[in-house]
Amino acid sequence: MDFASFSLEEMAARGSVCHLRSYLDKSPLYAADGTPVTFTLLGKDSRDFRKAVARVAARDQALLKRGNKEYTAEQLLAEMDRQQKNNADIFTDITVGTTGVYLGKKLVGSDKKLIRRVLDHRWVVEQLDEFLDDREDFFRNVKKD
Repeated sequence: MDFASFSLEEMAARGSVCHLRSYLDKSPLYAADGTPVTFTLLGKDSRDFRKAVARVAARDQALLKRGNKEYTAEQLLAEMDRQQKNNADIFTDITVGTTGVYLGKKLVGSDKKLIRRVLDHRWVVEQLDEFLDDREDFFRNVKKD
């Protein structure tokens, strides 16, 4: 492998396409017109991903400064909801496009406000997160010596 020309950041910044699967039976999803339901994401090694994570961390700094204390079930649930919102915010920042994704009759495309509304669905965020964890999706074109 030629490490002089190998840049994880550059490859991650090109993005990769995630074809969503049904949360019921894991079959690939398609819009009514047959278009695959996809999200094009920047990878975890991209600068934009790191910036998105840093923005969320900066926003939550006050919460992170809490000392060790016991939480009630309601407080833990609120924390889980906050983390879900944070994940959706990060995925909104690193989604550069979609196909076959609609809100009602409105095509989402690359509209960040519409993307954010779609990402309120936990199962979508979970699939995108799993996709990002597999870096192979972003580095398929790497030449190996």
